[in-house]
Amino acid sequence: TVSVKQTPQTSGVSTNDFTNEVTYVVTAEDGTSQNYVVSITQGPAPKSSDKQLTAFSFEGLNPVVKATISGFNINATVPYGTDVTKLIASFTASAKATVSVKQTPQTSGVSTNDFTNAVTYVITAEDGTSQNYVVTVTIDKNPLGIHELTASLVTVYPNPTKGEFFVNVTSGTLTITVTDLQGREVYRIANNSFTGEKMAVSLADFGKATYLVNVTNNGVSSTHKLEVIE
Repeated sequence: TVSVKQTPQTSGVSTNDFTNEVTYVVTAEDGTSQNYVVSITQGPAPKSSDKQLTAFSFEGLNPVVKATISGFNINATVPYGTDVTKLIASFTASAKATVSVKQTPQTSGVSTNDFTNAVTYVITAEDGTSQNYVVTVTIDKNPLGIHELTASLVTVYPNPTKGEFFVNVTSGTLTITVTDLQGREVYRIANNSFTGEKMAVSLADFGKATYLVNVTNNGVSSTHKLEVIE
């Protein structure tokens, strides 16, 4: 007979706690017995095979650009004028996976890459298997569109500028609105009885960037791209 702590044991049926050693007592027909000490050691857990890229964005842009993940293809459209040669991507990968581009380890929110052409991110699982994700970045169209060609008689100069510039217009009604490439208005002035030949505008407080200057002079509107440099 077989027992553990005087409890009879049935092969394939009896349950025991093997957190610590368990002593099996094997008793012969003549009443003599022999102890067997059973120790269990758990082997290492199997290595994870997870190798997914579940989120991808460009947090450093304003506004933040969140990419679309479709299968193993990732697509993102960044604002017109964005320098795609030095973009920093933020991403989320499987917990125990590593991420690399051309064998260079990647850190979310830190690593810089040139997205002029598609970039392949390699996600390597803990077990050594890997999966490629191809990231394609598209620059949005010039928001000026056809208006850039219909500047009327209005002149914006100097361009580029370090912040101060002039709008050359005729007397009458005048509205000047300046927005950044994300459509946010940074400057606006309206004068229904303008009598000069030019209006001075300053963007010195807004820093280096590309702006859109919309001018409505006597009912005629035109849009001009203005580069503010350091």
